Amino acid sequence: MTASTIEMLRQRIAAGLSDRGQTLACVEIGSGGRVASRLTAKAGSSAYFAGGLVLTADSSYWPASLVGEGAWLRKPPGSRSRLNEIARITQHAFHSNWCLVVECVPQAAPFTVYLALRNTENNATHTANVLPPGSSQPCWERLVQYALKHLAEKLVENGGETA
Repeated sequence: MTASTIEMLRQRIAAGLSDRGQTLACVEIGSGGRVASRLTAKAGSSAYFAGGLVLTADSSYWPASLVGEGAWLRKPPGSRSRLNEIARITQHAFHSNWCLVVECVPQAAPFTVYLALRNTENNATHTANVLPPGSSQPCWERLVQYALKHLAEKLVENGGETA
């Protein structure tokens, strides 16, 4: 898959959310905002993108005014309870129908990406993917592609194909 695949996924997500009048918030931890950057790469993204947060991998730097406080902050990166709580807080803060949380753990060999997606019924899905070294496709591109593919699939499962 290539950059054109990422653009095709972005278009499907944009159409799927816009056609339903729904919005998405996105939180990225340790990924530098690459997923949100692709989701908002074209004019008109404010119709479906409610907002996002880009956070460092070290949660001790996260402002409590944004993420709140609780034992979930001390959970290991990628844990369901941690990702669920981040999604819940963000979905509420941005008044969005959907919330995608992307957490990267680059210290793990190979590089691991965790996703949580909270939908309109407040149900969350979780998935993880290992991005092994040695691919001709840059790691950040594989990360974005993985996150957008998961989101596009879940949009279809929760309301049918719209693109």
